[in-house]
Amino acid sequence: RYVCLGGGTVTWSIDNLDSIKSAIESGKFNNYQGICYDVEGYDDSDQTILDKFEECFSAAKAKSLKNIISTSHTGPFAGGDPKTIMEYFFSSENVDIISPQLYTCDYGTANEYDPTSGLSWSDFANFYKNRKKSIKYYRTH
Repeated sequence: RYVCLGGGTVTWSIDNLDSIKSAIESGKFNNYQGICYDVEGYDDSDQTILDKFEECFSAAKAKSLKNIISTSHTGPFAGGDPKTIMEYFFSSENVDIISPQLYTCDYGTANEYDPTSGLSWSDFANFYKNRKKSIKYYRTH
């Protein structure tokens, strides 16, 4: 059982990452196996946001929780440079799974393979060994 945080309407920020870190440290996620961070937009006005993600990942690992990153196609569609944040996620030793979402706007009956972040799928495949796919409809895979 995993808890999923974020999504298409959430812009990740320093404040919400600090709140998540506090919740992890206080044991609010202890009944879960891990946390899925659905990163589709983020506030890059403060360049320490990558450090804040890493603090959450480290806090989760300290509680024996897995960290999953899910994102729209090959990277976030809103915020700063999606390639920068994806390369960061791929390089983090505390990220267990990266799961691209192969759908848009919660509708459609076929997988969508168009890259959205300046990364190609071959770039994506080379970054991280634990690649998983988020499939909207099992029949499309």
